[in-house]
Amino acid sequence: MEVERGGDLAHRLNTRLTATAALLAASVATNLVLSSLFLAARQTVLVPMLPSEVTLSSTGGVSYDYIESAARDAAYLFLNRTPDNTDYFEQQLLKIAEPTTYQAIRASLSDMRNRTLSGHVTQTFIPSDWYVDPKRLYVEASGTLVQSNGTSSPQEDPKIYAIKFVRRGASLRLFSFEEISKAKALGQKVQITPPPPPTLTPISNTETP
Repeated sequence: MEVERGGDLAHRLNTRLTATAALLAASVATNLVLSSLFLAARQTVLVPMLPSEVTLSSTGGVSYDYIESAARDAAYLFLNRTPDNTDYFEQQLLKIAEPTTYQAIRASLSDMRNRTLSGHVTQTFIPSDWYVDPKRLYVEASGTLVQSNGTSSPQEDPKIYAIKFVRRGASLRLFSFEEISKAKALGQKVQITPPPPPTLTPISNTETP
């Protein structure tokens, strides 16, 4: 009898342990599911607000809007300078610089930084027109460069800048950024052919008898 009671007790204990293990496993699985849902709920997907679709692939071409956006960012970092932001803007530009022209871009930025700091110059570029050639990865930005040192009236000068990019796989790298004359600007040479004037049919002034 004692043996039977012992066996029965062991059987019931084993059943309880099995049930407890099952409940524990279910609890762990539930917690994992809830954690996943919680993490998913905490994640936020940011979608940029763009006027149109921009594309850049390793095999296809570069869309007009993509290269225009890249040139606009480069122009902003290059030309909008104060003694306070010049170091940060320089670092951001060097991140997108083409390796083969990295040193030339860095030297140009260093000269601009020295002029900005020594003269306490603040400058702002106000673009008025963009010429974009996606096939050549070439952009021209024309507008007004406003400079001031805080002690005299701001100086405003019309400027045209040529911005060139190169492809590196699926990335676009800044090859060069330089001021050019109006005579060398391609955008200024693009002529828009006006539509021909409408043909006017003369009206007869003969009187009916």
